[in-house]
Formats: sequence, C-alpha cells, structure tokens
Amino acid sequence: MDDLKLFASSRSHRMALLNISCDFSNSIRMELGTDKCAILHVERGRVANSEGMDLSVPISIRTLSEAETYRYLGMSQNIGVDEAGMKHSVCDVFYARLTKVLNSILSGVNKTHAYNGWIMPVLMYTFGILRWTQTELNALDRKVRTIMTSHRMHHPRSSVMRLYLPRKHGGRDFLSALTMHNRELYTTLDKQKEKISNKLIVSSFIVLIVILIVSGFANCDTSSSEWSYKYETQWPKQCRNGGLQSPINIMSRSAIVDTFQTHIRGPLVFRGYGDVNLRTANTGRTLKWTLEEDTGAPVLSGGPLRGNYTFVQFHLHWFSEHAIDGMKYPMEIHMLHVKTGLTIEEALKRPDGLAVIAVFCQVHAGENSGYSLQQIEAVLPELYNSTSGPGFTSTLNLSRLLSPQQQSYYTYNGSLTTPDCQEVVTWIVMDHPISISDSQYKMIRQVNVGGVDNYRRLQPTNRVVYKSAASSISSPLAIGLLGALFNISYFLKSTVSTGLCVVVNLKRKFFEDNTNYCTNAAK
Repeated sequence: MDDLKLFASSRSHRMALLNISCDFSNSIRMELGTDKCAILHVERGRVANSEGMDLSVPISIRTLSEAETYRYLGMSQNIGVDEAGMKHSVCDVFYARLTKVLNSILSGVNKTHAYNGWIMPVLMYTFGILRWTQTELNALDRKVRTIMTSHRMHHPRSSVMRLYLPRKHGGRDFLSALTMHNRELYTTLDKQKEKISNKLIVSSFIVLIVILIVSGFANCDTSSSEWSYKYETQWPKQCRNGGLQSPINIMSRSAIVDTFQTHIRGPLVFRGYGDVNLRTANTGRTLKWTLEEDTGAPVLSGGPLRGNYTFVQFHLHWFSEHAIDGMKYPMEIHMLHVKTGLTIEEALKRPDGLAVIAVFCQVHAGENSGYSLQQIEAVLPELYNSTSGPGFTSTLNLSRLLSPQQQSYYTYNGSLTTPDCQEVVTWIVMDHPISISDSQYKMIRQVNVGGVDNYRRLQPTNRVVYKSAASSISSPLAIGLLGALFNISYFLKSTVSTGLCVVVNLKRKFFEDNTNYCTNAAK
C-alpha cells in the first residue's frame, strides 16, 4: 500500500480515518510509515495553521506548512500541484535521459526507440495533470532538435516534418511533445464522451426493452448503414483500419511550403460560386445544402487538383473537425466536390474522386460578424429537427462562405469523415476563418443532430501536408501599392545575403499571389 491520501471534513472525521488506517496496517502486520506522513489543514481555500495530532497508538504526525509540498503519485503539491517546480524537475529528467541516450553507443534506430519508449514517457505522464502551453511544448521540441544537432543526430537544415513522420512513410519516427500532448488530451476527452454515451445507451436500452415488452414487439432489427458520432469505435470498414483517415491535426511548422509548385500547380480557380440554387435539409446528423438538379453547378480547379471538380453540397460540423497546431474552431464548413464527369459512386472508387474545401468559422462580436451566414440565418429555426420531406429551396451566394483569403490553405490526401470513410478526398483546408455572430452559433447549436455536436475525433497525421505559398506569408497587408512595397522591402532585407535571384523570385511570387487573389475574389 503506497501513496495513501485521506480527505476529511472535520478534525474528528480526520482522526477516525487515521485510526482506521493504523488499525488496518496493524492487522495485516504492515508498518504505517508515519515519518513520511503530514497533515494539510485547509480552511476556505487557504492553508491554515494546525497542530500535529497523536493517534490512539503511540504515533505522532506533523502538520505541513504553507511553504512545504508533499509528493503524491510523483507530483509535488500543496493545496494544488506545484506546476512550475514539477515542470522544471520533469524537464531536468527529460534532458538528462536524452543526453544519456545520445551519448550511448546505440544505433540510430535504437536511439529512436529509446527516445520514444524511455524519454518521452517522462513528459507524457504529466499530460492532463500539468497545464502545458503550446509555446512551452514547441520550445521543448525545438531544444530537443538543438541537442540532437549537437550530437550529430539531426542536421539543422533538414526537414523538421521528416523527423516526426513514421519510418514507413520515409520519416525518422520521433515523437513530438506537442503532438503527443494534444493527442493525449483529445483521447481523454473522447473517452469521457464515449463513457457518458455508454451510460446513456444502457439507460436507453433498458427503456427500450420495457417498451418492447409492454407493446409486445420482439423484433429489434437495425440497418447496418446506421451509425452515430457517439460510437465511432463501431464505425464500419475503412473507418477503423484505414491508413489515411481524416480529419487531422495540421502542424503549421511541419507543413511543406510548395515553393516549386510540384504539388500545388498554380492558384485555386472558383467559377460560378455566385447565386446557386440549393435544397436545405436536417439529415439527423448535420445541416446540408444540396445542389438542385438541372441547375448550373460551381466548378473548382487549380491548386493541388488535377482537372475540374463540380460542386455537390455543403454541410456544417460543430466543433470543427480539423485542428491547426492543436487548436479547434467552433464550426467548420465542408464544401463537397466530385471530379467532373463522374458520378458519386464512380468517384468513391478513385483516389482523387472527391475534393472538399474546409472553411473554419470563428465567433466574433463585430458589427458585420454575421455577414457570411446571414443568408441562411432565417431558415435555421425550421431545421432544428430532422426533415423528412424534400426540404427547403433557397438561392445562396457560396462565395460568402469561402475564406477571405482563398489562396491561403493547407492540402493533403485523406478520407471522408463519415462512414464508410473512403480514402478518396483531396482536402483543401483554408487557414483564415470566416466570422459568424454569437446568435448564429447559438441557433446552430440548437439543431438536433442526435447529440450536442457532430464532429469526428482526430486521426493520425501520418502523411505529408502541403502549404500554399500564400499561407506562408504570416501577415499579408492590404492589396494597395503601399502595402506591397512594404512587404517587398521586408523580403529584400531578410534575403539580401542569398543573392539577387532569390529576391526577384520572391518579388514575382508576391505580385503573382496578389493578382490571383484579386481575380478569384472578383469571381
């Protein structure tokens, strides 16, 4: 018996619990190590002075002062966990182990195994207990790479993304502290969500059995096509064993900027995204706007796409399904496109059959924050419950639902985020969100989709993610000439040592990107 902690509401209650512990230890002939015990007396959230106490046996326990800490399950704490001290101690052990492994005679592969299996668990034990910030974890990953560089394990100019990619995909298979932290937190949240859902289904199952018995029905056959966000572990086919599943957590530092346009060949081209005739419905899992038959369809091309893709429908997910650097948004819009000339059934059999534009939505309190969703706001109250009929028809300007910077995005190959999760999607995740109002978001949250939210948990980021050249510019200025000249002077200052050729290319790219952006915005 180790790490025993007793909570008592009063001194008499505390005395009773301690005496029970002493009697139990004596009955099993185990010595109660009172020399390591202490009493922490808390009143109204603060440590209060209290005298030590004597038990019924000749043993005395001292009182812990406000400045002292005790260790419980390896964590130093007083009223709360000593986060600063524990982070410092954990990092000391982490770096000491890292240096020891790098100085050893192990091979490169075995050093990777030692890092993932012996060094990283030192940090992972604290995830969910200590509040690590993204800045701290990024700094820790950066220091690890610096130490590895000093030990000739990592070249300073080599790809950071390759360091963390799985070996089977050409990487070195090191674990990233930031990625493991976010994965641990999301896994914990998903487990809690599933645990609550399991309790609810047990209760619902009992009620259902009672109803069946009372009504005399004994047939409880269900369709195999039925699925729910509450039970993702029961999703069929590729959803459980696929290798390129979506959504993912996109790490901006690891994404590859496609400078030479080997994957992203030119700007995205949007045609016909003005007024589009759509039919609206609550499917029971999301709100969906589907293109009306025999009407002109918007067409998407360019960027990472090879050929034209025809718009089919858009729908909503709350919270967002994708994350960027571990951060999610309140809502995400998915615009589904099928390769022009193919049916949906044919497209699901081709690796490039579908293209989906993902647009993040952030809640904003500004004056025009509701502009993007204003055109669908009026119909939302009619969609609170599932619609069994043909739905509502409306004409929407889809360009208002696109990101304000349409050429700034991440792209990767992935899957549908709902069963059967076919891995046939070219994802285009725009990294600049649109704004929605607080009242609009509250209305959407009232929609009945079988639960509070309708997003799929994050999947492993085990593939290459590309970043458009426009996305690599951290703070693009206004399109006017003064803003352009300012950015050019910045590039000239930062790249003068690399020669005139680089400057000319950067200047050309900058003006080219602005031209593409203005052209697309006009469409």
